[in-house]
Amino acid sequence: MKKFMVLVMALVFSAALLAIETESVKNLTQEDSLKATAVTLTAVQTAKIQAAMGTKQPVKTAYAVYIGKTDAVVIEEQMGKWGPIKFAIDIDKKERKVKSIEIFSMQEKRGVAVKTAGFLKQYVGKSTADTLEVGKDIRGVSGATISSKAVTTAVKRALLVYNEAFPAAK
Repeated sequence: MKKFMVLVMALVFSAALLAIETESVKNLTQEDSLKATAVTLTAVQTAKIQAAMGTKQPVKTAYAVYIGKTDAVVIEEQMGKWGPIKFAIDIDKKERKVKSIEIFSMQEKRGVAVKTAGFLKQYVGKSTADTLEVGKDIRGVSGATISSKAVTTAVKRALLVYNEAFPAAK
C-alpha cells in the first residue's frame, strides 16, 4: 500500500510539473498551435553539442521541445548552487536566435535576480554564433555568479540542441 501511495504521489507531482511547464510555454509565445515533441539525441549529436559547449557540462539525450509555426521552445535544466533551475527557452525557428526565456522552477537563495526581465533580456537575439559567456557578452548578477552561469549554460545548450535536432534547410 505504501508503494502504491508513493507511485500515486509521483504521478500527481509529475502532472503538476507538466502543467507548470505547459503554462510557461504558453506565456512565452503568442502561438496557439504549439505541439510538444520529444527529442532524442544520438551519441554523435550529444558529443557534438558537448564539444561546442566548451565545458564539461553534461548533455542529456532526451529533451522536450514545443514546436510552433515560428517558434520552438526548448525545455532545459541546469544546476544552480542550491539545486536545479528549469527553463523554457523560446527560439525563433527562422533566425535561430533566442526570443525570450522563462525560469519556472529554481531553488536559488541569492540567485533570484536572474529571473528578472532586466537580466534575461540580454539573451534575446543571441545565437550559437555568440560567445554566450558571463563576463564577455553576458553581464552576470553580483552575488549570483553560479546562477548567472547556469542561465548562460542552459541558453547555449538549448540553442545547440535545437540546431542539432532541427537542422536548418540548405
